[in-house]
Amino acid sequence: MKKQIKNIAAFIFLFTPTIAIAAELPKTNSEGDYIGKTGHPFWQVITSDTNGLSCRMGDMSIDDIVSPSSPPLNINNLPVVTNLEKNQIIEASPIPAGFVLKYDVNKKPWLFITESNCFVPANSQYVKPVNK
Repeated sequence: MKKQIKNIAAFIFLFTPTIAIAAELPKTNSEGDYIGKTGHPFWQVITSDTNGLSCRMGDMSIDDIVSPSSPPLNINNLPVVTNLEKNQIIEASPIPAGFVLKYDVNKKPWLFITESNCFVPANSQYVKPVNK
């Protein structure tokens, strides 16, 4: 009897159609800022600026910036270290809390971009979440 149940279970597992469920993409508020506790890593640069999207970083390490003891920064005033190309797919790194959004002194969200080691605004004018 146990063997029959195992065979039936194996049959159901093997021949039941798999339904792919796409992860829900982060949402924006009325100002176009991506909000909430998201761990979504992949984003596409969609800026209308022909020079690309400014990516900012100061003279500190990311560990210093995301440390719970560090004060909020005015990320918009940090120097531009690189420009990311329009349509480029970028990967945001989670901060220690496991979320990719970092809020500045103005309570605006930013994404820390792993490969460029800098921040971009988490706003629908500049980036959009994508499944990769």
